[in-house]
Amino acid sequence: MVIFDPQTIGNRATFADSHQLSTGVADVWVNGVRVLAEGAHTGARPERIVDGPGRKSYLFCAAARC
Repeated sequence: MVIFDPQTIGNRATFADSHQLSTGVADVWVNGVRVLAEGAHTGARPERIVDGPGRKSYLFCAAARC
């Protein structure tokens, strides 16, 4: 889930400096863990995919040429 301000949302990343957080994004939760709090990264890395029945495995798609 992402909480953002539509009036101030923007991208600061460039090809030369790609690791920049977007402006206007206040809070982000991934798998129930807060990873962005008041615009700053919390250091949390939940690293678990939450998917549904429509998700296709990359290996399956590569073999089937999806």
